Amino acid sequence: MFELNNVVLRRGGKEILREVNLGIGFSERVVLTGPNGSGKTHLGLLLSGLLFPTEGTVIVDGKNIKDYELKDMRRISGIVFQEPEMQFITMSVEKEILFGLQNIGLNHDEMKLRAEKIKSMFGLDNLWNKSPYQISGGEKQIVAIASIVAMEPSFIIFDEITTFLDRKHRERIYEILKQLRCGYLWITQDFDEIPIGERLLVLEDGRIVFDGGVEPLLKSLEIDSPLNRLKRLLIEEGLEEFL
Repeated sequence: MFELNNVVLRRGGKEILREVNLGIGFSERVVLTGPNGSGKTHLGLLLSGLLFPTEGTVIVDGKNIKDYELKDMRRISGIVFQEPEMQFITMSVEKEILFGLQNIGLNHDEMKLRAEKIKSMFGLDNLWNKSPYQISGGEKQIVAIASIVAMEPSFIIFDEITTFLDRKHRERIYEILKQLRCGYLWITQDFDEIPIGERLLVLEDGRIVFDGGVEPLLKSLEIDSPLNRLKRLLIEEGLEEFL
């Protein structure tokens, strides 16, 4: 479990996260949303161990995150970025998968078995020997996800990974999510992606302003109804007379 206790994060003299208190179980499927600049990505980086809080503590499985070695954190928490090329290291899809497995200390035989499993799960046969830099944007994102899933972390952070993808690759990624055995934090600004999770967090100006179940929220606000979306749009535009 992740426990954030009175977490404050400052970067470049700016307070990005403010007094965040939060608990997330490794098996939870959580959607995190909020406006640009609200601190969503930084919260994800804290949970992945790539950033440490300025004040407060992040406790992971009962231990301060600062006390973990990075290779041990990779077994607990992985992160997939909006720009997949940010995490590519090697010059073939196969080597990209193997690189992460080597980093967590698997032996050669274990690496090969795990890589073959991932190749099958993600349908990477046609991409296996290609450079991850020379495939389509959607394929790059799927390879980036595969490289993290291969390490079998307890929890994965997905940072707005579908933003630039077409519908085909979005749907493919949504299907992959259903196959995952671990929990995840799905960071998004896409209203339609809220049902991907079971729990919704809303971050605004560095603070958690909403934390609740997705299903009861959808029912109470009827935000899954196209008719209600249209009603709200007309009200926002001052066109109530058309209701």
